[in-house]
Amino acid sequence: MGELRLTDFALRASAQAQISWGDVLAGRPEHAAGPLRDALKAGREPGGDFVHRVVAGFSGLMLAEDAETVAVLELMLAEVRASGALTWIPYAQEVVALAQAFRGDFLTAQTCLAEAVALSSEFGMDVEVAVLRATSVWLAAVTGDDERCRALAAEVLPVLEGRHAVGVALTSWGLGLLDLAAGRYGAAFDALHAVCTGPARYDFPIRAVADLVEAAVRDGRPEQVADQVTGFERWAAHVDSPVATALLHRCHAVLQDSEEHYRAALDLHYSRFDLARTRLLYGEWLRRRRRRGEARTELTAALTGFSRLGAATWEARATSELTALGERPSSPVADDPLKDLTPQEVQVVRLAATGLSNKEIGAQLFLSPRTIGHHLYRAYPKLGVTRRIELAQLGLGRLT
Repeated sequence: MGELRLTDFALRASAQAQISWGDVLAGRPEHAAGPLRDALKAGREPGGDFVHRVVAGFSGLMLAEDAETVAVLELMLAEVRASGALTWIPYAQEVVALAQAFRGDFLTAQTCLAEAVALSSEFGMDVEVAVLRATSVWLAAVTGDDERCRALAAEVLPVLEGRHAVGVALTSWGLGLLDLAAGRYGAAFDALHAVCTGPARYDFPIRAVADLVEAAVRDGRPEQVADQVTGFERWAAHVDSPVATALLHRCHAVLQDSEEHYRAALDLHYSRFDLARTRLLYGEWLRRRRRRGEARTELTAALTGFSRLGAATWEARATSELTALGERPSSPVADDPLKDLTPQEVQVVRLAATGLSNKEIGAQLFLSPRTIGHHLYRAYPKLGVTRRIELAQLGLGRLT
């Protein structure tokens, strides 16, 4: 009886969450937050089907509960792989990739997308391929790959426009971030304003408001984002997550020139990317006030964070700020042992590090043991290892 009640709870929570998505899209977070939380909680319980897990995952993104979103979808992926229901993998990995990207784990996000795109392409799921590549646009933007970012955007926008508002918003968000990092503030404002006033403005792309505020202030038109900031304040108040609150503090810090808000944001951030972004802004603020020692500390931390993430354009901005202080910063050495691997190699290596055999890894990834062995053969010299047992000693964990 206990399991039946639990299943009924999952069914009700999933249904209520889907109804509440209408409140989300209408900008009524006060009506949606509770049902979304119930759906996310139900996603952890046994007895739910794959639809409920995906609903829980998207609910988690809307709540800016990225870590919990990953946990729920990891459960789903384990179930999907065990059952052989391959067509669900792209939908699960879509959510995981988004959550991991927002957490600042760009490599894991790229690896999730690689598997999801490969399977979607094989199954002829053309729209899903475009939706997945919209996340790749965002990732290419934050890592500073201008050419790839624009090429992907040109590829996916014709497929998504009029069919997938969130995918369009995510693509435009990426293009805005690309311009923001490079100091093209007018172009950044235009792209981000389209995101934050478009049909998906209250879905998870509402987080782009923090970037819109930065672009607006840099471009000398902060008064043009008042409505978006008000909507963001309502969302942050009702979802009540550290991520949302930290981003709101950053908005107020930039708009109000407020050290108190910078410090509050730094105390809450857990995304490595957002933490480095806030440190950069705070360091710039300190430098303008001639607080050189404090500015140096924040800017050096930002530079290190961007370097480890592979966020080249943001790294260049931090370097430029340190140079203006009279420093001669050298790029920190990135400490991610997986940085030189392909997404497929990352996935194989992480599974091998858990002790799985080539046959077992192949069964999970739907590849032959011979192909798994080939991936490991190519990965070993990049990692500086010669034996399988050394993978665990590098501290490589399972991806999903």
